This record gives sequence, C-alpha cells and structure tokens, in this order.
Amino acid sequence: DGADKNKHMEIWTQGETEASSAWFPTIDSPNEKTTEEIYITVKNKYTTLSNGLLVESTPNENGTRTDYWRMDKPHSPYLFMMAVGEFAVVRDTWKKQDGSGMEVSYYVEKKFEPHARAIFGKTPKMIEHFSELLGVEYPWAKYSQVVVRDYVSGAMENTSATIHGEFLYQTQREIIDGGNESIIAHELFHHWFGDLVTCESWSNLPLNESFANYSQFLWDDFEYGRMEADMNAYGEMEGYFMSAEQGGHVDMIRFDYKSKEDMFDGHSYNKGGRILNMLRSYVGDDAFFASLKLYLTENAHKNAEIHDLRLAFEETTGEDLNWFFNQWFLSSGHPVLKYEQEYNAETKKLTVSITQQQDTEKWPLYKLPIYIDIYVGGKPRREMVWVENVENTFEFSASSQPNLVNIDAKKVLLAKKTDKKSLEQSVYQLNYAGLWLDKKEAIDKCGKSSDPAAIEAMINALSQPFWNVKTMAMNNIQKAVQAKPEVVKNKLKTLSTEDNNPKVRAKAIKTLMKYFSNDKSLISIYETGLKDSSYRVMGTALTAVTSIDPERGLIMARSMEGVESASVNNAIAAIYAEKGDLKEHAFFLKTISELNGMNKLGFLQKYNEFVLRMPNEEIDKAIAVYKNIVETESIWFVKLSGYNLLASVQNFYSKRAMEISTEIESARADGKSEQ
Repeated sequence: DGADKNKHMEIWTQGETEASSAWFPTIDSPNEKTTEEIYITVKNKYTTLSNGLLVESTPNENGTRTDYWRMDKPHSPYLFMMAVGEFAVVRDTWKKQDGSGMEVSYYVEKKFEPHARAIFGKTPKMIEHFSELLGVEYPWAKYSQVVVRDYVSGAMENTSATIHGEFLYQTQREIIDGGNESIIAHELFHHWFGDLVTCESWSNLPLNESFANYSQFLWDDFEYGRMEADMNAYGEMEGYFMSAEQGGHVDMIRFDYKSKEDMFDGHSYNKGGRILNMLRSYVGDDAFFASLKLYLTENAHKNAEIHDLRLAFEETTGEDLNWFFNQWFLSSGHPVLKYEQEYNAETKKLTVSITQQQDTEKWPLYKLPIYIDIYVGGKPRREMVWVENVENTFEFSASSQPNLVNIDAKKVLLAKKTDKKSLEQSVYQLNYAGLWLDKKEAIDKCGKSSDPAAIEAMINALSQPFWNVKTMAMNNIQKAVQAKPEVVKNKLKTLSTEDNNPKVRAKAIKTLMKYFSNDKSLISIYETGLKDSSYRVMGTALTAVTSIDPERGLIMARSMEGVESASVNNAIAAIYAEKGDLKEHAFFLKTISELNGMNKLGFLQKYNEFVLRMPNEEIDKAIAVYKNIVETESIWFVKLSGYNLLASVQNFYSKRAMEISTEIESARADGKSEQ
C-alpha cells in the first residue's frame, strides 16, 4: 500500500483453495466451471492483468482508466485472478498450429524489465513442446506471467495469467547459476492438468499437482537431457520420503483429510510425479501420451476423478490397470526392497532375489514390473520380471560371472532399496552404466572404499560429461585424495577454471579449499575465480582467498559489497561475521532489506554472529531489525528466524550478565569491591 518504500505497490489475488469468494460472489468449489468478465478501474499509471483477453481499456474523466477483461471459456473460480501495479510488460509470441500468433507476456517491476526475457524467455518453447507432447494445443487465448511481492505461495496457475513469488526475480547474470524453469514449466503444465481438466474435488488433487510435478521431468529431459531429469526427479522422490516420515503416509486420493489444505503435500506433488513416470515406463511413450490426449479431450473444460484417468489408459492400452491405480493412487506407502544375487559357475546360472520388506499390514504387497540389465563380457542383456510376492526368485543363464547385475535398470521405481552387490560391480557400474542414478549409487559405494579400482573410478568420475556426476564425485573424494593427492588436486584445479558449468567450478574450489587448505600456491586459482562470470564461483573464491590470506580476503570483501548477488553477499557476511569490525554494520543493515526467502535466512544467521561481537549499542540496532522482521515479514520461516534471533540476543545478554555477576563476586572475595 506504499507504507514500505522498499516494496512495489500492487494488488494481487489468490483463489486456491476456496478464497475467491472473499472478493467476488461465487460457489467456491473446484467442480464449478464458468466464464468470466471483470472490469478493473485504476489510476492511469497502473497496469492490470486478469484471465483471458483485454477487450477494451476506457479512459475516465477523473484520471482513471477502466480495463475490461474477458475469459470466454469456462474454468473454475479458484483460478480467477486480478493483479494491479506499475508493472512493465514484456511481450513475446508463440506461433500456433494455424500459423497465428498468441501473446505470451511477462509482467515485472520496471527494475527487472531488462531481465524479463532471461527469466521467462523459454516459455514459448515450453508451450510448443507440451502442446506437441500431449497432442492437445495450448487451450487458452494468451499466456501471461506476473511476479508479485509477499506472495502467500510459490506460484499459482491462474488460467492464462500465472502469478509467481518474488523469488523468481533474478538478473541475467544470476541466472548463469541457475534459474527457475522448473517452476515456470510446472505452472504452465497446469493449464492442461488443473485448468483445462480440473480435479472434481480436493481429494482428487493429484490429477492437478502430480502432472504439474511431472512436467518438470518432461521439460528437463527435453531441454537438458535424461541425466538432468533423473537428478531432479530423485530429489523429488527424497522430498516425498521426508514428507511421509514427518507427516505420515496417506493415500494419494483421500477423502478423510482434516483440512483440504492437507492435500498440498509431498504425496500429491512429489510422489505423484514419480507414479506417473512409472506408469509411462510400463505402458510405453506412445500409449502414455495417447492416453493423456484422450483424457484431456474427453474431459476438456470439465472435472475429473482418478478413475477417469484410469479409464483413458485402459481404453488406449486395452489392459485392466486397476492393479496399478489401486496400489499407487488408492493406497499409501511404497515398496521396501532388498536385492540379492548369486552366480553358480558350474551351472552358469545367475539367481536374483527380490524381497518386499514393507509392512504389508499397512502397505500393499506390490505388483512391480522390473527390468534387470545383466552385463556379461562387457555386453548388457535386459530381462523383465514381475515382482508380486514377498519373496521373489528369478534364474537367468550367464556364460560367465556378470560384470554387473543392474536391478531396476530403467531407474524408475519409487522405492526404498538395499542392493547387495560387490564393490567390483559398483566400480563397473560407475564406469559403464549410463543413467544418473547408476552413477549416484556407485559413487556412494566407491567413495567409501580404499580399493585401487574404486579410487581410479572416483578419479575418472571427475571427467564424466554430466556436471552433477562430477560434483557428486567431489563430495565423496576423500579416499582418492588420501591415495593420490596430486592427481586429484590437478584435476580439481582444471575443473575450477575450465569446466563449462559454474556449479562444477564452484565445487572444485570448495573441494580444493577443504582438502588442500595449507596450499598457498592455490591462491592464484582462487583469484581467477574472483573474476568468474558466475556469482556462485565468485562467492566461493572469495571464501577460499580468505582461508589462505585473511587480510586480503577482508579487503576483497569490502571491495565487492556493491555486487548484487545473494551468493556474494552471503560470502561477504561470513567473512565479516568472523573478521569484520564496526564499519561493516552498514553493509548488513542495507543488505538485509534487499534479500528475501532462503537467501535472507542464511544472511541473518551470519549477521547475528557479527553483531554479538559488537558493542551494546550495535546489538540494539540488531534488536530493532529482528523486531521489524517479526512484525512485517510475510514468509513464515524468515519471520520465525526473527523470533529465534531475538531469543539468541536475550540468551547472550543473560549469559553476559551471569559472567559479570561472577566477576563481581570474585572481586568482592578478593577485597576489590571498591574497584
């Protein structure tokens, strides 16, 4: 409302789950569908955005303007939106199948207008890819995206007008270290799954969110390759495991929730995306996307429940898929598997055992199609088996001891697993198996071994093509450093300056700093990093320079205060927390007001370390900062940190008071009470 001069004045709305009735009369339910018209009257300086198309904009005599927006296709009330502010509008175009152009636009604060295409510029390419993949052309009249402040959610797929939180704001240079394409893809994919076909009830929310989650895999695979897609998908699976451990296991489709908001969890999102990937793996790409096309066309501008999705797949494949949907969508839990293998050289038979160890009193006994790759003489052979019992044993012919028996060779299973394979097989897997999870599993095992073959494989992993394999190897490189320090150091030096990926360059510097902390010859490598195009590399290099030459690091930190980068700011804050003096306080106070989200959270921790070394009057300034965070911060975890930091200051003063009291008592005992 203008009270905070550091914030952009704006209006935005949020409808999901049932909040649209707070600003217009409606039946607030996902199974309502209606067209929409809205007239918004604003001062001329403001830009408006809503669903559908801007039909007309009429000047009024009092210096205001009335914008008329119309959505002529039915959608659910929770997807209605309005945004108002002094936004810059950067316009793009997507070419439809009929050759006509559709507007794609990005609404940002004017400060970020030069960076809007760097943030959102792949949107037309995403629209094209998803339209082709699904066989259903993007179904709305335009696609706009707007970034707002103090948003209550990450982002929201309002039909044809998505809202994003301010974390999406990045400069072109910051995006070198990674942007937010997965969020952009997620909200766009909702325009098919959620907006075009909407869940019939919040109980069926996975029909919206599981697909949006899976879109991130689809985009990563298309734009960056399977390695990138699998890496991020693994993180999603781990997110589900964590969510289930903290909040409990629940059915994907559930009607017994305490609050509809409970549906927005690691099941509806993370687990659902992994389930869809398993379904795709089982039926094959042609049937998977043909089924989705059927589902979308038959239910367009309508509502659906999970059985509508199953029926679309059954009509396409000709199979009864109740077994799949029952165990994954209508039950809770996941398989817990143990893999074992044994080779008999006399009979030339390989025996593979797969045991389901989950509690079948609570979770299903799963029916799992599993692919097994058997490498003999350096050549793989793929076998498919069905795991349906608690104990499952399979026998295969093998002319010699396999180099590797790779169970779940497609790496699509949502499961916890224990794989009892030899170190020799893990070394072979690291060197020759091709998928991201192959590499991760092998690195986790080889990195713990001092075996020469494992050491060699870990060093070789530093030269793998995919960037994350290199960073995983660096995370597990200790044994190799102990065995061949100079070889590893030279590899890391090369990676720190020559690798194409900034995450690899930054990780290489950090690893050099960790294992070769006393090597002053490395300072030239670190100083090269200070000139890197990546802020992530710059921040890491600054920390590294300081670790070798603290005074030089402090001087460099002071010279870099003007760099607008959270990575650099946090590196500077860490240096000042330990070595800064009173004049550095101004840097902290200025930067705190400019940061948001997780960046602000980490920065505040370093600020607290800094300020507790300062005189009392400086601590009083920090108390004012913390109180302001508690009173005005909209992001809950940052607000909570304000409370925690106030408590830490209180504890500091209490501890100091006790120390002074002890000193006084000691002085009295020594007869120095006058002093």
